Amino acid sequence: MIGDVDDLSGCVREIAGTLMRGGHLIYSDFHPSWAFNGWRRTFRTDDGETLAIPYTPHSIEEHLDAIASAGLKVVAVREPRLNGDDADPAVKAFRRKWGNPPVVAIFHAVKRR
Repeated sequence: MIGDVDDLSGCVREIAGTLMRGGHLIYSDFHPSWAFNGWRRTFRTDDGETLAIPYTPHSIEEHLDAIASAGLKVVAVREPRLNGDDADPAVKAFRRKWGNPPVVAIFHAVKRR
C-alpha cells in the first residue's frame, strides 16, 4: 500500500515511531520499473470492466532516503523478478515485450539501538 502514499518519508517516520529499538520494518512497493514501463495497477470487475487504481511511484532512492530520515538502518533491499514457467505462452510473450524487469521492491530496515 506504500504506492498509495504520496508522503513516503512521513509514512515511514510514523511507522518507525511505533517500533521499539531493534524493531524491524519490512515492506514492499511496486518497483519503479512500473512507472518507467507505463504499467498501471488494474483490476477486472465481475462484469469484465477494467479499472485502473492510481498509485504514486517512488524511486529506490526515495525509499532509502525515507528509511534513513526515519532513523532506521537498511538491512536489505530485494528487487525480485517474475518467476514463471518459460513454456507458458503468456510468460514468453511478457518476456519478449518487457524482458524480465523487477516487479516489486522489498525493504527491510531496523530501528537503531
